[in-house]
Amino acid sequence: MSRPWREYVWRDMGAEDRARVLGRSNGRVFDPELMASVAAILEEVRTEGDAACSRALARFDGCDVPPDRLRVLADEIAAAGAEVPPAVREAIRYGIESLRRFHTRQAREREWREEIRPGLVVGERRTPVTRVGLFVPSGKASYPSVMMQLGTPAVVAGVPEVAVIVPPAPGGDGRVDPAVL
Repeated sequence: MSRPWREYVWRDMGAEDRARVLGRSNGRVFDPELMASVAAILEEVRTEGDAACSRALARFDGCDVPPDRLRVLADEIAAAGAEVPPAVREAIRYGIESLRRFHTRQAREREWREEIRPGLVVGERRTPVTRVGLFVPSGKASYPSVMMQLGTPAVVAGVPEVAVIVPPAPGGDGRVDPAVL
């Protein structure tokens, strides 16, 4: 049976293969020209707001999304469920419930302290942040699993304000995948 992916076993790889695989992750991330172009886009968004976001979507993703349509409305989110096939909806519910159980267990002990040596006390205290921004990628595919993996812990932790950024599918009409919504 052939796999649709290639498997790498670190301990079996030579130095050249290790460097090549690690280099893929970095790609052009540290390219000065790319960093300068990203900085320019960020400055445009900082100074011009949503209009700059709409221009960037048109330029890079081929989407014509006017500034007043960048935010997905509550009724669009509510209606999205009807567009998702029942099997996908069930898989999403199952995944969210599994993640909720895991993170609920993980968060059960919000604070602990222990004296590990005389006079040396260590510990941990978890407190939710008041707001969080989540980025769910889009592009070559849709990633409702990323939304589940980021959003569920935020809800379990009790974060009162959650903002989610999801780019529309490239070349589309600006809609976000209903499974993500």
